[in-house]
This record gives sequence, structure tokens and C-alpha cells, in this order.
Amino acid sequence: MGALKDEEVMQKLTQYRYDCEQLHQAKDLLARVREYQRKEAQDFAHFSIERLKNDRKLAHRTYVKHLSIARDALPNRVGAEYEPKPAADRKSGEAPWIEKAALFYNNIMYSASELMVYGIEKSELEQAKAMIEAVKTASHRMVEEQEALKKLTSERDKAYNELLHWMFKFKAIVQLVLEDEPQKLASLGFALES
Repeated sequence: MGALKDEEVMQKLTQYRYDCEQLHQAKDLLARVREYQRKEAQDFAHFSIERLKNDRKLAHRTYVKHLSIARDALPNRVGAEYEPKPAADRKSGEAPWIEKAALFYNNIMYSASELMVYGIEKSELEQAKAMIEAVKTASHRMVEEQEALKKLTSERDKAYNELLHWMFKFKAIVQLVLEDEPQKLASLGFALES
């Protein structure tokens, strides 16, 4: 906003309702857009969807293995209620099997000693239970971050479009006001268009 520093330019712009206050508002709008961009890069760049997918696959594989063994070992206590379905729910970001896996690991802990015969230690079940909880927490966090990012992006785009609209009108006025002074026009970052 080099125009703010040039009194002669400001006098000419004031005739077209572009006073210091207007220019400061545009400057604030630009600062807001930059702040949204900074916040987006800083707050949302760290979350890895790929890592979550890999963790989810590993947790699912472990769950299916434990479930298969438990069905063979404990057919009267482990039934179809734990049947895994790997497709993810788009709204929650969570695969439907996660809840079933959490329930399975909570309930199977009471029968952990019976599964030792099949090579599954209680500590292995506890690790799998912790992995399921971690995937569940990460899935919820991912959904929350995606919603926050969507909101931030919308606010940034709105501010950016407002700034573009303002700049389009301002550029037209500046070109009109300074058409006989191409050096001043260039110093403000504009060129005279024919």
C-alpha cells in the first residue's frame, strides 16, 4: 500500500472515496488472508492420512487374526457380533469394525488365559486393544481437523475474494487517477493498461 506514503496520490484517490481508512481496511484484509494461510500451513500440515491408513490396516489385520483364533478356541463366546467390515464411514472417518474390535478386546480379556494355548499372550491382546484405541482416537482427530481445515479454508477464500474484489476496483481507480504518471503507477505495482 505504497499509496499511503504519497500525499499527492492520496489526495487524488480521496476524490474517488479511497481514503486512508479504506486503504488500511484493505491492508487488514490482506493481513487476514496471510494469517489464514499461515495458520493452515502451521496447524494442519502435520497430520498424515497415509500413516492413519497404515495403522488402520495393521490394527484390522491383527484384529482379524485374533478374532479367527478366538472363534476356534471359544466358539460359544465369540460369534458374528464381532464380524469385521473394513469399509470406512465417510462422516466419522472411522471404519465400522473399530467399535466391534474395541468390544471384542474388552470382552476377550476375560478369556485371555484360554487363548494362551493358541499362542496369544494377554500382553499381545492388551497391545492390540491399545492399537485399536489409538486408531479410533486418530480417526476422530482426523475428522475434527478436516472439519476445522474446511472452515478455515472457507474463511480464507471469503477474505481472499473480498480482497480481490477490492483490488480490482482500486486498480481501476489508480489507473484512472495516475494515467498521466506512469512512474507513480509503477511504484504502486500497477501498469497502465490500454
